[in-house]
Amino acid sequence: IHLSRSALSTLSRYKGRLVFVGDESLLTRDEYDRAVPGKWTAEVMQYTYPRTTAQDLWQVLTERLPRWGLIREITVITDTGKPVWAVDWKVARHKGSYLVNLCNLGHRSVSVRILVRGQSASAVDLLNREPVGPVIQLLPLHPRLIKID
Repeated sequence: IHLSRSALSTLSRYKGRLVFVGDESLLTRDEYDRAVPGKWTAEVMQYTYPRTTAQDLWQVLTERLPRWGLIREITVITDTGKPVWAVDWKVARHKGSYLVNLCNLGHRSVSVRILVRGQSASAVDLLNREPVGPVIQLLPLHPRLIKID
């Protein structure tokens, strides 16, 4: 990846965590393909096109986020306790409850659990006003709106 000297200079002042998606050779050349002196201190998520898939990167990312102190208050996992692939969820707080909008973007039905700070919670599907859980069946491209008290 080529980055201008100005952008590299700005980035060198950044005090947070750098995460490279690729390999250690990232940010070693400037915009004129000249070698950049020094070495970056960054965590690397290996990526090699076309061998590495989006699911490969997602798996590594879901393992690293808690180590980086990035823990979601609401988590969706498979019914067997593994991270769930192809399920999108958004969370909003409303009057002391969580509203969780779920959608299975995959082609197959999937069973999930919604955890609040690592624990199962009672919930209601607001679209049909029925209690749900602890395991929720998600059909492909079928949105669910779940309220957790």
